[in-house]
Amino acid sequence: MKPLLYGIGVSPYVRKVRFVLAFKGIEYDFDPVIPGQTPEDYSEFSPLKKVPAFRVGDFAISDSSVICQYIEKKFNHQSIYPDSAEDLARALWFEEYADSRMTEILGGIFFNKIAKPLVFKMPADMERVAELEARLPEVFDYLEKHLEGNKYLVGNSISLADFSVISILQNFIIAGYTIDAEKWPGSAAYHQQIIQHPAISMVLEKEVTEMAQMA
Repeated sequence: MKPLLYGIGVSPYVRKVRFVLAFKGIEYDFDPVIPGQTPEDYSEFSPLKKVPAFRVGDFAISDSSVICQYIEKKFNHQSIYPDSAEDLARALWFEEYADSRMTEILGGIFFNKIAKPLVFKMPADMERVAELEARLPEVFDYLEKHLEGNKYLVGNSISLADFSVISILQNFIIAGYTIDAEKWPGSAAYHQQIIQHPAISMVLEKEVTEMAQMA
């Protein structure tokens, strides 16, 4: 039986898990679940009723960070974590940064501009979007400082750090934005090259198909 991932494709947390599964070459089934519209028994394995959740046989767990750690331990080929203690710490930090500050600003733009009207049938809050747009330098100045022309955020190979950051960046792109290459050339170049990675491009192509089917 294949593992089962619950969630909606445009969720950056779901996307992060899908990147990890694609990177490790793990086939899985996908059950579209929208936050706030979860099945009756969903809280049994996702008590906060958030996405994603992940099931392997009789075992089920929620929270994207926990799921990624579980997948790494369960399917321990092609590691998503760097080898050294220092690089591991950096990768885990970038995952936390993506899940917190980047989600607050970039994810907030996507939620108030796109998700509210399309998913939750609520008016877009463009005043809030403008407030968050003014804070974009907080994110991109920080990424620019750490990229410094590097291909990956941590070390010499793709890791959970990249999967986490790109997951959030992609919603920024879906919301109709581009990364200003004059202000943040390293971030713009990083985004353009990292979405060409086979695991990332595969998931993004699936999302396009799924969104077309939902339209």
